[in-house]
Amino acid sequence: MKLTDDHLQTFVEQGFVIVEDFYPEERRAQIAEGIRQTLPPWEVIADDPPARRLLTDDFPYADMLFNEFILDWDLIAFVQRVLDTEDIFFRYAHNWARYPDPGAEQPGLHIDNGNNSLLPPTSDRRYGQISTWYFPEAVDENQAPMQIVPKPYGQDLSKRVLLTVPAGTIMIFNTHLWHSATVFKGREGQRYSATRIYGRAD
Repeated sequence: MKLTDDHLQTFVEQGFVIVEDFYPEERRAQIAEGIRQTLPPWEVIADDPPARRLLTDDFPYADMLFNEFILDWDLIAFVQRVLDTEDIFFRYAHNWARYPDPGAEQPGLHIDNGNNSLLPPTSDRRYGQISTWYFPEAVDENQAPMQIVPKPYGQDLSKRVLLTVPAGTIMIFNTHLWHSATVFKGREGQRYSATRIYGRAD
């Protein structure tokens, strides 16, 4: 899907934008299957679950599909518009699988600063880091959906947006927005995500 002026305006106002059906169905299915090859579904590992009920696969990937996934030129062009520069660096990428953990404590709200940028938080979007979270499978309220607080509301969790989304949805956001995962309350299934982060190079 092409990212439009309307998407950019939403990003400017809210600090993030959510886009459904971001890739064609064939591409979405390919990404979903690729993640399942390295991060097994819950039914495969339920008898021996990972620590913190989380598995990750970080860049560089053994599967070239995900290395190529980083070079999404429509997405990069959108980041260039957000950051008001043509000089873009790729910062970091990972695939995650979260699994059932109904007894866990709620993760705290945070901003991403120390893990991918030396730049301090700023209200000037030109100096933010832009993170993109793609969900190849549907996420319901019991599958640890991300929560994010729109830019106008700072840390006011009562204004949060809960990312219960259909398969094939992407969320593009400034990493200086307050956000977190939520508890995986369900007792089966998993929540897959593929993340790519970009920043300005100049």
